[in-house]
Amino acid sequence: MEKFLRRTRRLLDVQRAEAAEVVAGFQGRKDFDIQDWIKVISIKEVESASFYDPEAYAKWFAKDLPAQVLHANGAVDPAVA
Repeated sequence: MEKFLRRTRRLLDVQRAEAAEVVAGFQGRKDFDIQDWIKVISIKEVESASFYDPEAYAKWFAKDLPAQVLHANGAVDPAVA
């Protein structure tokens, strides 16, 4: 049991040092990239999941062209137009 605790403590010490280094890198900075941070969502909180479709917003919320599908870049899908 002691060996397990020592190993666990060493691992946590390394992780703490890494976290302290990251935080120290941001000290004094006013800007940071949110992508530098890891996002964690508990599996218990996930209600559904699917693949990301970058064109989904335009397909669901296009008001100007209800019968047409807009691509993320604003182009109209000729197959639907």
